[in-house]
Amino acid sequence: MAGFDIDDLRRDGLSTTARDAMLDLILAWAHLDGALSMLVAIKFGLEPTKAALLLGRANGSDKLKHLQTVFKFEGDEKSAAQMKSLRKAYDNNVAPRNLVAHASCRGYLSSDPQMIVFAKFEAVDHDQMAIYLQPIGVMQQSTTWANKCAGVIETLTNLYDTKPA
Repeated sequence: MAGFDIDDLRRDGLSTTARDAMLDLILAWAHLDGALSMLVAIKFGLEPTKAALLLGRANGSDKLKHLQTVFKFEGDEKSAAQMKSLRKAYDNNVAPRNLVAHASCRGYLSSDPQMIVFAKFEAVDHDQMAIYLQPIGVMQQSTTWANKCAGVIETLTNLYDTKPA
C-alpha cells in the first residue's frame, strides 16, 4: 500500500494505455492458469473435465506445487526444480494480476498518469481502508512474465501429451 494525496486522484477516465495494460494482464494470467491446469491434468493422467473438478479454483502457485510434487515422485528432479523455480517466480509476479482482478480501480494520479490507483476492501488501520498505487509498467512486466511462463508450460504440455502411455 502506498500513500497519496486524494486531491491528486483523477477519476475522469483511464488512458487507452492503462486499459490495455490491465486487459492484457488479465488475459495473460488467465491463459497461464489454463495452461497450468492442462499440464496438471496430463501429468496426473486425468481427463480435463475431471482435473477441472479436482482443481476447482486452485491458484497457479498451488498447481505448480502439485507439478513439482509429481515430477519429484517420478524421479524427475530437473523438472521438479524447474517447477519450484517457476513457482517462486510466479509468486513474485502475480501481485499486479491480483490487484487488477480483485480491487476497484479508482483512477490515476494527475501528477503521474502512469500510476493507477486501486482501492481494496482491506483494512489497514482501525479507520482506514487500503489504497494501492500500481505503475502501468509493472503491470506490463507482469504480463510479459505470464506470457513467457505460459509458453514454457505449453511446451511441457505438448511434450507430455504426446508421450505414449
